[in-house]
Formats: sequence, structure tokens, C-alpha cells
Amino acid sequence: MVPYNRQQGDDGVTHARCTWDGGICGITLDDLTPSGVIRHLKAFHFNNPLNAWENKKRGVCRWGHDCSGCEMNYESLGKHIASVHLRSTARPCTVCGRQFARTDTLSRHQLENCPGA
Repeated sequence: MVPYNRQQGDDGVTHARCTWDGGICGITLDDLTPSGVIRHLKAFHFNNPLNAWENKKRGVCRWGHDCSGCEMNYESLGKHIASVHLRSTARPCTVCGRQFARTDTLSRHQLENCPGA
């Protein structure tokens, strides 16, 4: 499943439009890694003294409309958005092709319940 806002450009790079707070910044991200997402959030959404970024500060994900709204540390937002919303960290099972956002879940799948293993 490819997220609705992810596209591959003519340059071969996968891009995604920011959907934080409904996409108010209008910026397209070309670095979909967790650190790239954090850089964007710090530069465009946590860039004033009233809403300053602090790694251990807690808040909810406001990316798109399909998040459960679980509270997490700000430092976790980049990994969360990259893996859950953008699926840029997804890795396929080499046996059955199913995609997994985390390597530990991929490993467990391959060891315990891959239909082709």
C-alpha cells in the first residue's frame, strides 16, 4: 500500500506533501527518513517560542486525519510519521512480499508466521 500523498518524481526521488495540521505549510518533502521529517517539523511547525521543539516534550501526531492521536515524545514523531504515515521505512519480506514498517516485526513474521517459510 502506497500512502495517498507519496509520489515518485521525474528525478526518481519519492516525495510526499506535508499533511501536518491539514497541510497548512504546503511543502513537499523529498527526505522521507525519520530525521528528514523531524527537520521539516522543527523548521516549519515548531519554529516559534510558543511552540518550541523539545525532544522529551509530549504531544500527539497531527499528520493527516488517520492517526489515532496517541501521545508520544516529540523525538518519536519523525519515526512515527515515516513508518506509519509515509511508510518510507517499510521493508518487504523476501519470501511472501508483505511489507513491514519495522525490522523487528519483519524478523518475527519470518520466524513465526510467514506463509512461504
